[in-house]
Amino acid sequence: GNSPNEMGLIYSMDTWSDQVSQFMDHVIFPAHENCQTIHLVGNSLGGHLAVVMATKRPECIASICLLNPSPVWGLGLPGWSGHLPPPFFPRMVGRFLFDWIRDHSTIRMFLKAAYATTNAWDEQLVNQIRSCTEGKGGHAAFASILWSPPPKFPSTKSQKFYDNLQCISCDVLLVFGREDPFCRPAFGKKMLEELSKRSSPVGGGTAAVCRYLELDNVGHCPNHEAPKAVGSVVTTWIGAKNRHAQHLTLVDDDNDSNNNVYREDWAEIRIQERSAAEIRVGLMDRLATTFIK
Repeated sequence: GNSPNEMGLIYSMDTWSDQVSQFMDHVIFPAHENCQTIHLVGNSLGGHLAVVMATKRPECIASICLLNPSPVWGLGLPGWSGHLPPPFFPRMVGRFLFDWIRDHSTIRMFLKAAYATTNAWDEQLVNQIRSCTEGKGGHAAFASILWSPPPKFPSTKSQKFYDNLQCISCDVLLVFGREDPFCRPAFGKKMLEELSKRSSPVGGGTAAVCRYLELDNVGHCPNHEAPKAVGSVVTTWIGAKNRHAQHLTLVDDDNDSNNNVYREDWAEIRIQERSAAEIRVGLMDRLATTFIK
């Protein structure tokens, strides 16, 4: 965190959204002359980032696919802005927590919680995750992440994540693993309800589409735990011109149809489309969605 090229750097959602924006402008669009919009697919933190991008660069985003997206990011802890280099206390906290979270036993603990099927991950994944933490500067970067603030949405009305869902003008596909202990389907229900409040475009036209799919026997990482199911629906979604349910079939209406079943090497995955009213929510889920805004 003390090298000259890191001075003033902050590992925040706004930094990452700026990086994505520059990647679009300097890599994607120049390489594809006829490309004016892109589709974003994000899991967990990546889903949160996709929402931020859809509000900051709406003219460039054709649609977003949110896979168990996190509704919160950025603790904004007091005493430091998050810009490197870190002061003594944040540096020590970052070092301690970073070493704990990247320990092999801790990685296994989180994977056991995140995945519905333990056979969907192995020691190779544990070692791959660990290897990503071996570079220099990880402790300072982790401290910056802990102290960084939430993203700045362009809306002048509210900086809350759920409120800004109503500002998204593109089509949105929500895909949730039912067994996720972190980003529960209850959050997907609340997101679907907020997205459904969007009004039709000024001057006429139809309102943007929002649809919700739920995968049985899948946890926090549906793209890794159910790649066949996620790959199929996302490919169909991106390739469609009209994504309204009347025009685009993502799964069979008959939820018991074998066409809605995908067989991975480690489990059988059933995918279903649900309305907000059909998403099951428990008491603890209701409490969580009440306090997390």
